Amino acid sequence: CAVIRPCADPEDYQGFDGRHPVALRVANQVLERRERFAWDAHLAITRGHSTRVVGHNPALAGVQPASSWQELKTFYREHRAYVHSAGRGLDDGYNLGVVEAMVTGMPVVSLAGSESPVADGYSELNARLAVEREQAQARDRGQIGHLARRGVAFADSGRRTYSPSAFGDDLHALARFTTTLAKAEF
Repeated sequence: CAVIRPCADPEDYQGFDGRHPVALRVANQVLERRERFAWDAHLAITRGHSTRVVGHNPALAGVQPASSWQELKTFYREHRAYVHSAGRGLDDGYNLGVVEAMVTGMPVVSLAGSESPVADGYSELNARLAVEREQAQARDRGQIGHLARRGVAFADSGRRTYSPSAFGDDLHALARFTTTLAKAEF
């Protein structure tokens, strides 16, 4: 079966600098869907670090959606790393927020999972909760900045995988699959 991946045009997400030593999470209604977002894992990953959650989350004090797409893209460019956690089997292991962070060049911290495009030590900083939490306590802000800049190299791969042309290829594959299925006799 064809899978249509999320799409983000790299031309719209440029200039990652990670100037704010703050982790970013973009998600809606996280407390109402704690299991889906593996929220306890998210809290463990970000413990001891400044974190900004952006999205519709009325149950979280001080959390707001971005006021515009431009503001959201600024968050991706200026925050140090993106954090994504998802309950196993309840999510694809990534979402549009992960894709947007990747094409911006932002490092992505995520739970280990076969569904995730984030691979340990290759594409970003794939979090292994116990180990990462211990390592995070030892990092100072300068070291985190170095790790953030290291993640920029993965942006080129993410830009190809989640580009508008790749999205078009996925749609064509789905059309071919549907045509084949329509012709099949059961």
